Amino acid sequence: MIVANISACQTTEATFKGRMMTSSSDDFFRKQREDSDRLYRTLQASPRVEITGLIGDMGSTVVWLAGQEQSTLKVSLDSWRAEAGPLQTRELTLYRRDREAVLNQLQRPLKPRLIVRVHARLADANFSGEHAALLERVIETDVADSELQHRREINQIPVTLKVPGIGTLEFDRRLKVFMGTIKYAKARPLLILFSSDERESLRIASLAKPVFENPKAWVAQATSVAARDLLSVKNQYWLDADEGEKPLTAAAFMKNLKLDGISIHPDGEISFGFEDGEMFGSHTVEVRGTIARGWVDASLEG
Repeated sequence: MIVANISACQTTEATFKGRMMTSSSDDFFRKQREDSDRLYRTLQASPRVEITGLIGDMGSTVVWLAGQEQSTLKVSLDSWRAEAGPLQTRELTLYRRDREAVLNQLQRPLKPRLIVRVHARLADANFSGEHAALLERVIETDVADSELQHRREINQIPVTLKVPGIGTLEFDRRLKVFMGTIKYAKARPLLILFSSDERESLRIASLAKPVFENPKAWVAQATSVAARDLLSVKNQYWLDADEGEKPLTAAAFMKNLKLDGISIHPDGEISFGFEDGEMFGSHTVEVRGTIARGWVDASLEG
C-alpha cells in the first residue's frame, strides 16, 4: 500500500535494474540538500526564544539526507506560542542536527500529543515558506497549558469528508491527508487525497472525475503500463529457479496485480498501488501518471 510516501522504501538490486537513475533525480537530491543546509544556517542565526507547543500526531522523526554528515531530528508542533505571545495554530517544525545516537536520546521523550516547553531559535518567516525553529534544549515535557490542552482535545474529534459519488473519507492528522477505503472497479483500495483542507480535497476529487467515471479502463491501462515496465524485471531477476518458475506472459503478470491504493495530488498527479501477487516478494507495484496525460511509468516500492 502507498501511503503518501511516508514510509522509507527498501530498494532491491532488481528495483534499480528496473528503473533508470537519471541526472534529474541527482539534481533533485542535490537541491534538497542545499535547501536543507540553507534553512539550517538561517535557523542558527535566528533569535533564541522559549516555545511551548503541542506535538502533533506525527510526533518526531530522525532522518538523514545522502551527502550530509549528521542526521536531523524533526519535531512537528501542531500549535504553539513563542514566549508569552498568542497561540499559533499553524504547524511549526523543530529541527536539530547531531549524531544519530544523540538525536535518538533527545527524541525519546518527545511523544505525539505531548505539550512541551523548549528553547529554540525561531525563523517563523524564511525563504522556504516553512515555519521552523532550531531546537536547542528541551526544558519541560507534559506542560500544563489550558489553551494547548483544549487544542489537544479538539484534535481528538474525528473530521470526516463526504465526497459525492465516492464515499466518506476521514482526515488523518498524522499524514495531513483525507483518506478512506472506497469501492473501485472490483477492488476496495485506500483512497488518499493529498490535502488537509476540506474544500481543496473536494476540488481534487472533482479534478479526478475521469478516474472515477471509468475505473475499469484506468485499472486496465495501469496494469498494462506495469507490465510494460516491470515484466522483463520479473522474468530476468525474480523467477524462482528452485521452484521451476517459468517466465510470465504479460496477461499473467497483469492478472496477478491487485489494486490496493489510489493517491491523488492537487496538481493532478495520480498513482495506483498494486499488491504484487508475490511476483516481487510482496513489494508494491506503483504506477504513476497524471489525470490529463494518463499513465507514465511504473516501479517497485516498499
